[in-house]
Amino acid sequence: MRAGEIDHSRFFEGFESAGDPLDGLHLSPPERLLVSLAASLVHVRRETVGRAESALGIDPIARYLGGRATHEIVAQGCARRERDGGHYLTKDQVCTFERDGVVGPFPILPRDEALALGRWVRDLHEREWDGNCAYGARIHRAFKASGMMRDINHSGQYQALFQPKLWQVLRRPEVTQPFVSLLGPDVICWRQQFFDKPPGAQGTFWHQASRFRVISKKDRIRPGGSTAIDPAMLQYTLWLALEDVSDDNGSLRIAPGSYRDDRLERLAELIVAEPIKAMSTLPSDVVADTVKLLRYGPNEFDKVRALFQWVLSRCGDLFADSELRSYPMKAGEGIIFTSLNVHGSYANTTPRGRLAFAARVTGPHTAVYEGWTKDTYILPTGNVDHSVAGLKCIQMAGERHYGGNRMARAPE
Repeated sequence: MRAGEIDHSRFFEGFESAGDPLDGLHLSPPERLLVSLAASLVHVRRETVGRAESALGIDPIARYLGGRATHEIVAQGCARRERDGGHYLTKDQVCTFERDGVVGPFPILPRDEALALGRWVRDLHEREWDGNCAYGARIHRAFKASGMMRDINHSGQYQALFQPKLWQVLRRPEVTQPFVSLLGPDVICWRQQFFDKPPGAQGTFWHQASRFRVISKKDRIRPGGSTAIDPAMLQYTLWLALEDVSDDNGSLRIAPGSYRDDRLERLAELIVAEPIKAMSTLPSDVVADTVKLLRYGPNEFDKVRALFQWVLSRCGDLFADSELRSYPMKAGEGIIFTSLNVHGSYANTTPRGRLAFAARVTGPHTAVYEGWTKDTYILPTGNVDHSVAGLKCIQMAGERHYGGNRMARAPE
């Protein structure tokens, strides 16, 4: 490592050494033609627009980033345990969250209750959620056709809209009161999902998320109306262990305070929105392989890892001072964190599973899918459009929510 160069190797500790992610990937003639065409477009851009930008001293990536942002969390809540008792956060916990963007672990459910809920969830998953799918019948059929119905991380999304047990978890004071301390009296959940890591599952590589754009052209969540709110405060995640979690079976990993710098998320959005521009900054000899990996690679871990390495090559000071922490938990414990903190998880090297329930939580300042009629789901068999009419929010506490949001009624 050269003098003055930042050592990012700690971000790769705990993950298996990356082999060639393209080993065993066989493309059809039309797919090979598409890769060749994309690589040619990248070459043309580099030799034309790229040369002109270079002559003018323009860095297209730097222009896209618009400089390094410095985000800040300022808690909007007022209830504190010192004054109000209950399960509200203490003043010290709120200060910790403002500094680190993460607080916990703390108890949410009795351990036996959490374990029983986890067994019930797994049984419900085996029953294919009794046919319930918030994305609609088309995605439900696509899940079954592609084999993704067997993946609880996908098929289990938004199930609190249908299952009273999960709805009630979101309404418990052990859940709502910490969020009231951070967000204020009105709290909504705009999305729920499960994070399962069966024996042998890979780790989840480092990533950031604030607006959950993924492959969409617009932000799925954004400040509502004329509200100005820092992206780090747009939504928080509750991560609740339903089975015991250790470093060996896949504990959550977070770089506290890394929410202040969102360049990883912004550059991820660039490669989705303008892939030719982004890839024209890569060395010529790796462009074709990068196109293959991002377009046809079957493993999301390899894609996210490749993206992270590319971002590091562009932003060498990224997370230079970040501490990395893991969060082992007993079943029933949970943490709250801003998803703009860079986060991931260890692999599961044990014979036992690891299941967590995650709720994406925000306040009345946030618009959810505003102006949308449909979105796109990424499936192994190809991307499928779906209606967003069933993707409703749950009022966890208080009464207010952003006026345009679709709100759900309690399931029976």
